[in-house]
Amino acid sequence: FSSWSIFNSWQVLVAALGFILTSVCCQWQWHKKCLIVTVQYHWKTIPFYTMSIYAGSRALTVLPISLFLAIHNALLLVHCGVDLDMGKQSIFFSSSPKDLIAFTSVAVSSIMLVTTVPRGFGNAMWWMLLHICCTGVIFAVEKISVYCAKTDAFNRQIFYYASSFLLLLPTSYFLGDFYAVQRYPYLASPSFCWTFIASGILGCFLAMVYPSVLNLELVNLNITGLAKVFACSILDLNKTFCGLYIINS
Repeated sequence: FSSWSIFNSWQVLVAALGFILTSVCCQWQWHKKCLIVTVQYHWKTIPFYTMSIYAGSRALTVLPISLFLAIHNALLLVHCGVDLDMGKQSIFFSSSPKDLIAFTSVAVSSIMLVTTVPRGFGNAMWWMLLHICCTGVIFAVEKISVYCAKTDAFNRQIFYYASSFLLLLPTSYFLGDFYAVQRYPYLASPSFCWTFIASGILGCFLAMVYPSVLNLELVNLNITGLAKVFACSILDLNKTFCGLYIINS
């Protein structure tokens, strides 16, 4: 993550190519009217989407991946808050014990982060705050947008990825990362090349299921939150801050 903008541009490009490939393989039917509606209602969120992945990438230059995933659970709280603010009963507060336990786990892990994160990450926490706020704005806009039930999630992601890639690519060039990344030795590393290929393949698999996940009920986000708590615990048991870890003073 040393050259965050180059990595971010590559990540967006892989995701966009993955969506295109899966749309061809799955014989996705494009609806012109739906695509026009998607652009009409989501063009205003492009700056916030670009800032969210920019800020997230900047945070990842400093934060360990375990801490990043744990903080990312705060997005679920933002999503829930948007539901309540718009006068809708959030699906997180259902009568199902499973949903209540899942949401409580996500909430506790996020709240504990505020009081337990050490002061050694510089501006990374501010970048994460910007990342979460921008994503919250996107949630709010999408709540009041008109959706085409089956194709909206697909079209929206294509629109987001393509637009943010076009904005971030010149950023990496003018900030010097385009040239700086060529001096790093890991570009010639076989392990890096295999990881590069594997991540592209996994990105294509993600593209196949992500639109379906977006069209599911919000209760599935609880599963996402618990998965992040579990993942960050496995990645770094000594440095995870998922609410189960208490820092020794």
